[in-house]
Amino acid sequence: MNKKVVSLCCGAAAALVLAAASTLPGSGGQVPGTASAVPPNGSFQAFEGGKNYAPDRVLVRFKASLPETLADSLFLSYGTKKIGRLTPIRTYVLELEEGLTVEEAVAALRLNPVVEFAEPDFIARAQVTPNDPLFGYQYALYNSGQTISIPGSPTGKPSADIKAPPAWEETKGDPKVIVAVVDTGVDLLHPDLVKKMSGSGRDFVNGDFDASDDHGHGTFIAGIIGAETDNGLGIAGVAW
Repeated sequence: MNKKVVSLCCGAAAALVLAAASTLPGSGGQVPGTASAVPPNGSFQAFEGGKNYAPDRVLVRFKASLPETLADSLFLSYGTKKIGRLTPIRTYVLELEEGLTVEEAVAALRLNPVVEFAEPDFIARAQVTPNDPLFGYQYALYNSGQTISIPGSPTGKPSADIKAPPAWEETKGDPKVIVAVVDTGVDLLHPDLVKKMSGSGRDFVNGDFDASDDHGHGTFIAGIIGAETDNGLGIAGVAW
């Protein structure tokens, strides 16, 4: 880390601690110690998980005891400039001056006792949404509070679901995994299932190897589990 950044971290941390000392509960006007304003080895911990984030912005929220006007006046001490504020969560969006990295800025901010949190401005992606026409009715997979226009169906309750779209961001299943459905059989020619079955099954009632569904319930259950997904037909299966 270069001398400019070391000086920046030390100066900013000291300025903010001095300015906020009288507002901290139990401080009695005394300034907390600032000996650890810079890591002893001058290094910064890298962020894990491989998440992408904006290279020139950080997010920071100060403890409620710090007046907003005071926070506004001290951002320059950290080599940052306020470019936005997420008012409902008291979080500032800060732009970094040239030469200052996200890791350095976050580390310096986190060492200050009046900072509640500081983190990169991570880049989010839209969740996977399959193109199956009936997916919007599947409130168990994704529930936005939608109205289900099918007689007898409940009104959706936001987030009362199994979080399928974010799960599909991580995995859409493994074709080597076989799921056994013990039920009334399955429609062996169903367009949403025909490519997902490993065989014709076993009929333990009639004692043969033709598990064609003579009731309908088994097909319904098999579809919930493994209907072909994002194929423009019917519903989405949990195991994409």
